Amino acid sequence: MEQVGIYEKLITQLIDKSIDRDVFYLGERALEGAEASVWLSRFLTKIMENAIAAIPSGANQLTEQIGLANKLVLWLNDHVQDDQ
Repeated sequence: MEQVGIYEKLITQLIDKSIDRDVFYLGERALEGAEASVWLSRFLTKIMENAIAAIPSGANQLTEQIGLANKLVLWLNDHVQDDQ
């Protein structure tokens, strides 16, 4: 059974609605499992950058940014079963 992720569905729907196929050529192919981590991490990088940058400026901004980064790493450690 082929599984399609929610991000893939949402992005595909957004592109289908907004792109002019007469102007742009879109090649479509299945996403390989090995490359999925690369594409998903690129997507998440921007989200994490925005989240960390959204912490209000002030005397404790850097401390709070580091705290958020640490919480994200700890969450990943708790939810991903990988020694690396």
